[in-house]
Amino acid sequence: MSEDNNQQTHEEFLEVTTIEAKRNSNVGNVHNVPLSKGPRSMKSAKLTEIVSGGELHHRELRIESHERKGGLWSTVDKRSVGLTDRDPDEVTPLKSFLDAFMSGTLPDAPGQYRIIPKDAHERLVQIARDIPSLELSGKIQVLKVVAEGLARSKETQDALQARIEAGDGGVFLDFAAAVKLADYSSALARFQEMLGDETLTEPRYQEFLTGQAWMFGTEYSELLDRRVWVRDDQADFMLRRTADGYLEILEIKRPTADLFRYDKSHDAWVPAADLSEAIGQVMKYIEEIDKQRNAIRADDDEDPLKIRARVVMGRDGDEHAQAALRNLNSHLHRIEVLTYDQLFRMAERVVNLFRS
Repeated sequence: MSEDNNQQTHEEFLEVTTIEAKRNSNVGNVHNVPLSKGPRSMKSAKLTEIVSGGELHHRELRIESHERKGGLWSTVDKRSVGLTDRDPDEVTPLKSFLDAFMSGTLPDAPGQYRIIPKDAHERLVQIARDIPSLELSGKIQVLKVVAEGLARSKETQDALQARIEAGDGGVFLDFAAAVKLADYSSALARFQEMLGDETLTEPRYQEFLTGQAWMFGTEYSELLDRRVWVRDDQADFMLRRTADGYLEILEIKRPTADLFRYDKSHDAWVPAADLSEAIGQVMKYIEEIDKQRNAIRADDDEDPLKIRARVVMGRDGDEHAQAALRNLNSHLHRIEVLTYDQLFRMAERVVNLFRS
């Protein structure tokens, strides 16, 4: 088997071998996992549990290089490296770095950055949400704690204190924006990860996109809780447009849904069954809302005048599929089809604007 084939296998699962070290009372289990393997060389990771008094004391991680000579594998010590999670902990920082790298949250621009652990990030997000309800003294205390924890520079703290004392409310906005950037970056990385998993169903994407209206840019100002507006029909989402306050339907389908197929007899790209069904569903829903507009105005104090809809489904495909989608959208009335790749680029643009 080639090294490329091995790499593809590793993306699907890891083969871990666990051995109990019975001959050494100071060693517990030893876990081994191959990282790469070729005909003459191999790399593996070995995690050893160090025991003291029958209790786990710490762990040691070793990345080992191996060579094959005469049909036997031997460890090459000079190309191997060991890490420990004992003070100083060398394993956790490596894990945090790799998590950030693999999730795509590391910034591309040159500079110095701090990686915040997930639990710390969640606490930071909660603090940002609580800030508006705090008294001024509480807000100042929060910022002082953050400044002391993230910026040990006295010059930075003095500048922060000066802004607070000068009544510069923008300092709170700057802090909230920084936390929102971290929140958005995390959501964007999760979105990218989900798009790589073709087994995920529509409900998983509907659940994820709840509360992520920001991914559409500034076009929407509010995600409405209510989804049922007409009898026997339910929209995935109902959003309020920022520009005019009117409502817009958002229908979520699978990223793996087929958008177009090539009709050889007519030399044309035509909507596939998945896309035709989705458009038909939305057309019916728009028609029902139009019929019941007066009832909705009276009962719900909302005006669905000439309501429009967006359908998020499928991927970009090749240049022919992209041209076909642009052509289709130009002919549709009050309906727009958006691919998941397009939505991702819109969300990525929002994150980049926050970073700049």
